[in-house]
This record gives sequence, structure tokens and C-alpha cells, in this order.
Amino acid sequence: MAIGLLAIILGLYCIRHYHFTITALAIIVGLFWVIHGIADIATGLFAGPLPGRAFIVLTGVLSLCAGLIVLFWPTISLTVIVAVIGIWLIIYGILAAFMGFRLRRGAGQSEPEHMAAA
Repeated sequence: MAIGLLAIILGLYCIRHYHFTITALAIIVGLFWVIHGIADIATGLFAGPLPGRAFIVLTGVLSLCAGLIVLFWPTISLTVIVAVIGIWLIIYGILAAFMGFRLRRGAGQSEPEHMAAA
């Protein structure tokens, strides 16, 4: 019940003060992207032998750049935020799909001989 009341109060506040809400959302999204980017970069650089490491680092750099853009300009218009999100999602999706195909191809090559004969 307390969470429901808090949600109602926050919802009304967001509607009343939408400029603050947009700025807060931009900061949250920017922080998420920065943290996600740093994690991807660290994974790509330090995770040991991993297929597609360059693509993991590249997606990390992309996330880090998008997050920093949003963090340094949190009051930019909603249109620009949506454009940055859209561009990030398209490029990140392409790279993630390419990495997935590469991992699947690499997994098929390392299959044990007795499994391949079955």
C-alpha cells in the first residue's frame, strides 16, 4: 500500500514538473549507459580469451559516449534524447547481433568430435 501511495505521489509530481522529470530521466539513462559502457569495455579488455572482444569493447565505447553526451547535456530537448537513444539502439543491436552470430559460429567449431558424429 505504501508503494502504491508513493507511486501516485511521484506520478503527480512528474506530471506537474515534467521539465525536472525529463532532466532526471536523462541523468538516469546517462548514468546507466556510462556504467554499462565501462562494464563492456572492462569485459572486452580483461575477460581473457573471448570471441568478439573487439565488438564488446566497441559497444562499450558506444554506450560510454552516448551516456556522456546525455550526462553533459541533461536539459537537451526530448527530441535529441530520443535521437541519441535511437541511434545507440540501432548500432548496439547490429553489433550485438553480429557478435551473437560470431559466437555461434565459434561454438560450432569447438564442438567435440564424439558430439559431432551423433
